[in-house]
Amino acid sequence: MSTKTKNGTADKLAALQSGLADRNGGTGGLELAAAAAGSPQNRALMVLGSAAQRLSQLSPAEQLAECARVIREAEERREETLREARERSTARFMDTAGPYLMWVRDHWETMQELVDGLTFRQWAKRALGYESSHTYLIMDSVEVRAGLGIAGTTDYRVQGIAVNTGHVRALIPAMRSAGAEVAPRMWSETLERDGKVTEDGLRKTWKDIASEASEDSNTKAKEVEASFEQRRVNSALDAAVKQLDDLVERLAALAEAGVAPDDVPAAEKAVNRIKAAGRWLSGKTVVPEDTVIDAEVVEG
Repeated sequence: MSTKTKNGTADKLAALQSGLADRNGGTGGLELAAAAAGSPQNRALMVLGSAAQRLSQLSPAEQLAECARVIREAEERREETLREARERSTARFMDTAGPYLMWVRDHWETMQELVDGLTFRQWAKRALGYESSHTYLIMDSVEVRAGLGIAGTTDYRVQGIAVNTGHVRALIPAMRSAGAEVAPRMWSETLERDGKVTEDGLRKTWKDIASEASEDSNTKAKEVEASFEQRRVNSALDAAVKQLDDLVERLAALAEAGVAPDDVPAAEKAVNRIKAAGRWLSGKTVVPEDTVIDAEVVEG
């Protein structure tokens, strides 16, 4: 079956291919592509005759199905190309505009009088037409891109996943709290756990990281408190030793004078408690063998 267009494009294409084949002793397929690349007329014939070349040997039903398939695929490629271009253009825009917006925001006190006292948000609305949310999204986006290591490029994907507004919303609070270096960690841990990266997933990851940091902080606080308590215990023991030394001297003086404490039962009870405390302490404290003990426990 031979299909011809009204203007004879198919015949012209066939003639071009046949001529190239005759000239070069081959089928003409590769030569046709070369000719199409080198001549506007031949490129036009190649494009206009592409359907006839593909469809001429098919039945009408097959032709219709093939036409629909090719058109759908072309549409998908067109949409993908447009989306890719939009994403890369947006990445360039964020990297360009973001730092300048941040500069104005950070130096607004020196500029405010130039615009009759407008706030930064009001200036962005009046001068640029940006709503407040869009203004801050631009600044947040360039910070996130920097944190994820793609600032200064047209890349918009991290580990194969496109960075979107939801990602920015989830990452910015964490970066402000823990530093820019937390962004790639959150991204990688979320992807490893969920197999994808979403705003909710990033928020869960940050919650886990913050919880770990809190536990570490609590552990360190407990360690510091334990260190303080060690010093307090040592001070208390030193004070107790001094009191006991003073008590021993005073009791010895009374004994030498042949006088007992005023309340003997109470004194005996106190002495027994001191002895019990001493026995307990002897089992709870460890003293190196080479430590010189310059005290002597006297009982009875």
